[in-house]
Amino acid sequence: MGRILVTGASGTVGRAVAAALASTGESVISAVRNPAGSELALNPPAGTPRTFDFSDPTGWAGAFSGVDRLFLLRPPAIANVADTLIPVIDTALAHGIRQIVFLSLQGVQFNPATPHHAVEKHLRRRRAPYTFLRPNFFMQNLSTV
Repeated sequence: MGRILVTGASGTVGRAVAAALASTGESVISAVRNPAGSELALNPPAGTPRTFDFSDPTGWAGAFSGVDRLFLLRPPAIANVADTLIPVIDTALAHGIRQIVFLSLQGVQFNPATPHHAVEKHLRRRRAPYTFLRPNFFMQNLSTV
């Protein structure tokens, strides 16, 4: 069995996903912009940190090395998925990713104006092996205010 690359591993959702996967014995690669960052040194994500930046395509191939599954989430700052998430998906598939789990939105299939809709549409068009997670709310929205 291969490894799982978890994007957003230094954030609230990605960190929880990486920790949950690691706790079941999965081999987790935590995708972070700066593995040596001070916040990560104090509170490292589960798994092995690996450099990954949605805005730097030169590092994507290295991030997918030895990885066969991908947990993909859209960082809130990224609205233009055509220049970021879509090429990330294509790079992942070119490197043999056999499953992409995409954190989407509830009802996104009826709302083509959302970036998540475009990502889901692209995954279907590419006939990628995918799973869409469509939560309607996060407990962290309440516990962090």
